[in-house]
Amino acid sequence: GAASATAGGMEAAAQAAPEGEAKGVAQISCCLCGLKIVPNQANMCVPCLRNQVDITEDITKTGMLLQCQTCARYNAVGTERWLKCELESADLLALCLKAIHGLGRGKGKKSPLQMIDASFIWTEPHSRRVKVQVTVERDLENFNMITIRQRCVVEFTIRNRMCP
Repeated sequence: GAASATAGGMEAAAQAAPEGEAKGVAQISCCLCGLKIVPNQANMCVPCLRNQVDITEDITKTGMLLQCQTCARYNAVGTERWLKCELESADLLALCLKAIHGLGRGKGKKSPLQMIDASFIWTEPHSRRVKVQVTVERDLENFNMITIRQRCVVEFTIRNRMCP
């Protein structure tokens, strides 16, 4: 399935290569797979570049959520506010996303990453763990504005703390 889809994509790109040469655009072979491409800094085709570049490396993959033992409210990260959230609710997802470092929503910061999607990955309720899958996208300016989209999983551990 996946191998044939990749091969089909390569064939389509390879068929487009002679047109580029006809227009006077010099082409090279991808350094990993040999596909004819327009040169870029990495000398790689888009599929190989997606496999080699990790745009999620600056995103923290673990975190901690504070939950009150008595009322089961969660602490809003970096504040004194405590919020009532059900497991896998939109409110808890928003709380988790604010706790993830590397998505670039800080004061005056603009991250090159754009968050496309976020969702929970099911965990046992008694495990005291919450997993969030985040899909991010980034334009690589140095590589002919290639857009790369990748997913990463961030795991939060729930710790007990009494709310005021």
